[in-house]
Amino acid sequence: MNRRIAALELNVKTGAVGGCESGVIGPMSAAQNTAVLKFKGQFLTPPAVSLATSDVVTSDPTLPVNYQIRPTQINQKQATITVTDTSGNVASLHVSYMVCPSNSAFAVRS
Repeated sequence: MNRRIAALELNVKTGAVGGCESGVIGPMSAAQNTAVLKFKGQFLTPPAVSLATSDVVTSDPTLPVNYQIRPTQINQKQATITVTDTSGNVASLHVSYMVCPSNSAFAVRS
C-alpha cells in the first residue's frame, strides 16, 4: 500500500497525472473561433478549466464589444475552447487558461 501511495504522489508531484497546467492560446477570431487545448499530462477525470481573455483587438474601437468564451468539450486529455463574438466587433483575442484536477476526482481508499 505504501508503494502505491508513493507512486500516486510522485505522479502528482511530477505533473504526470493530476497537476495544474496553464498557458495562452491565440490569436482567435470569428474566422478561427475554436481551439483545442491538448494537456501535457492526462487527468484522472475531466479537469476544471478556467479561461480569461487578453489582447482583445476590435474592428472598430468606437463600437461596443461583446463576446463569450467557453470550454465546449472537456475530457482527460484535451479541451475545446470556443469564442462567440456576439457584437461582430472582435478582430482577434488571446485566451489564457488554467486547467486543474476537478473536485470530483476519485478518492484513493485503503
